[in-house]
Amino acid sequence: VEHDLRINSGVTLTVEPGAIVKFVSGASLVVGAGGVLNAPSTADQPIVFTLLADDGAGGDTNLDGDRSRPIPGQWSFSVEGSGQANFNEHTSLRYHHVAHSGVLAASETWAGNVLHEVTAEVTVPTGVTLTIQPGAVVKFAAGRGLTVQSGATLSAPGTVAEPIVFT
Repeated sequence: VEHDLRINSGVTLTVEPGAIVKFVSGASLVVGAGGVLNAPSTADQPIVFTLLADDGAGGDTNLDGDRSRPIPGQWSFSVEGSGQANFNEHTSLRYHHVAHSGVLAASETWAGNVLHEVTAEVTVPTGVTLTIQPGAVVKFAAGRGLTVQSGATLSAPGTVAEPIVFT
């Protein structure tokens, strides 16, 4: 995908099982209000949305050998209003940008190899766990933060090979 892709109201885009969809740096996929993105992946045929520079999915499709590396946040994905993105556990989004704000309603896992932007205060309330996977980058807008209340859990098990960066 070389340019921004928007799925407008009344439009349904279905991605076939086994597909690998790669985006150039700076491109976005937006499911607009009333639009639908279906990605009916299976265990045998997962669907991957990622960067063109991600040689780990579909090989070296940008034909540059090992000269480029995917960086979290270089493409973006969003769903607006009544838009629908129908994914399952066999569909993965890699190296994209996700915005977070507000109080978590339930336990969440923030994926690795993704840029997570905290655009407004994020609160992890009592009894809720926020897990941040290795390789994630968490950027905070000016003056914004992450509050973990008493009885809540923040789990961020980064590794030497895949650190978690808070910035």
